[in-house]
Amino acid sequence: MQIFVELEAFDTIVKEEDIKHIRGIFGNQLQRIISSGKMVANGCFIEKRGGYFILNVDSAEEAMDLFGYLLEYFHLKIHPVVPFEKVPEFFKKYPY
Repeated sequence: MQIFVELEAFDTIVKEEDIKHIRGIFGNQLQRIISSGKMVANGCFIEKRGGYFILNVDSAEEAMDLFGYLLEYFHLKIHPVVPFEKVPEFFKKYPY
């Protein structure tokens, strides 16, 4: 299953030492996500402190494990996604 994950740092993280600490945690977790082989795409947002991942995961538990301690520092929004190529099949199966 593919999921789109949006991360945004908590607004309360403003002190320089906190930002440095969280960048280290994020870097470590990012390496873990990359080494999992589950990442399809990723990027940073330019208008806010956050970014996104598209991952291939087998379960919600696997997604939770990949993000680990980031839950303590980031708002996460996770959406299952379906490629547009699959939409015609869905419409055939469920015509209005």
